[in-house]
Amino acid sequence: MKSKKFMLFAFMLLLVSSSLLSGCTRADPPNYADDTGATLEGVQTLVTANNEFAITLYKELSANTNENVFFSPYSISTAFSLTYEGARGETANQLSSVFGFPQDPLVRLPNTARIYNEINNNHKSYELSTANALWTQSQFPLNTTFVATAERYYAANATALDFATDPEASRRKINAWVEAQTNGKIVDLLSEGVVTRDVMLILTNAIYFKATWKDEFDKKRTHDARFFTSPEDEKMVSMMVLHKDANVNYMENDLLQMVELPYEDEEFSMLVLLPQTRRPFDMLPSHNFTSMTLTDVKASLSAENLSLWISQLSSQEISVRLPKFTFETKYSLVKNFQNLGMVDPFNSDTADFSYLSPYQLYISDVIHQAVIEVDEKGTEAAAATVISTKLASAGRDFRADHPFIFLIKENTTGAIVFMGQVTDPTS
Repeated sequence: MKSKKFMLFAFMLLLVSSSLLSGCTRADPPNYADDTGATLEGVQTLVTANNEFAITLYKELSANTNENVFFSPYSISTAFSLTYEGARGETANQLSSVFGFPQDPLVRLPNTARIYNEINNNHKSYELSTANALWTQSQFPLNTTFVATAERYYAANATALDFATDPEASRRKINAWVEAQTNGKIVDLLSEGVVTRDVMLILTNAIYFKATWKDEFDKKRTHDARFFTSPEDEKMVSMMVLHKDANVNYMENDLLQMVELPYEDEEFSMLVLLPQTRRPFDMLPSHNFTSMTLTDVKASLSAENLSLWISQLSSQEISVRLPKFTFETKYSLVKNFQNLGMVDPFNSDTADFSYLSPYQLYISDVIHQAVIEVDEKGTEAAAATVISTKLASAGRDFRADHPFIFLIKENTTGAIVFMGQVTDPTS
């Protein structure tokens, strides 16, 4: 029997909250990022790029699968934004193309910091936090400009670890950080053996969210009900029911029904996009349509259409039924990003992260894990992203940046015909 698939996107936890765009006064969080120069327009530019990336990656991850899909576009985008600060040339171009990063640092950096600070603002009605970190091989040189940018605008401090002689201890330390930042929801993000001695730098982002519904579902009305995983198959699920007098934002057309379920204080909400389906026993308004599928909705899904559908929401008295669910996903995203045209960053010959380090690095893996739990009371979700980098020379590097001896020999006989030393190449 096919696995059930919910029409849920990572952006359903609407990070495009009014607080991000309000420019409101706030107390500096413990790991404050410098958002001096941030603007409403700049924040909206990054939010739009994030939402477009969310839909793009959703379509990539859900292609040719009937499995559940869940991820945090903010977590993935932020980890790659931090990586982007160390990229240049075609590598930077490909990252910007996939994620929509503004090339102007005066737009990108302060507005990235503003979103980070707003997420970490003190919230009364819900929990929301995010964190960034760098983990580097001890003694491995990072460009000071990159480190300063990471600390100033991403609140990402660098921690030296001993990947070379004790990769397992390094793995456990990073996992412990992720677990702590996600309130224990993401455990063992990095599996045993994933961190190897040739890793030079790991970049991480973690995000955690917990909120109660504005109108909670009535536990007494939760009941066993059928969930149609396909036209031929069904499963029994715990179906929640919102009390009948609830007014919620709702819209429908020939393609879909959409409902907005706000959390307490209405700073966040969940959008559920349900393919429009009509069965003989349904008593729905008259429409000229046939039953739609997830594939139909996906084909029409875009940032522009989503904005249009949201604008068409209106408060209505609707009977809302939503299944309780809890599931976890874990992805290695290298092939997915390669499919989207981001090739050079993963190629040891073409990757250009020369703003990150004087050594030739490439991205060896991208691991993302997410978990969500939805019940009558509310929603708890967490996600974490790890970007692992290695030396293009498989851990060995010949860099003549100190005095050396050289010689020129005739290879047939082995005779040395010239010999010398270089102590000052500029002399």
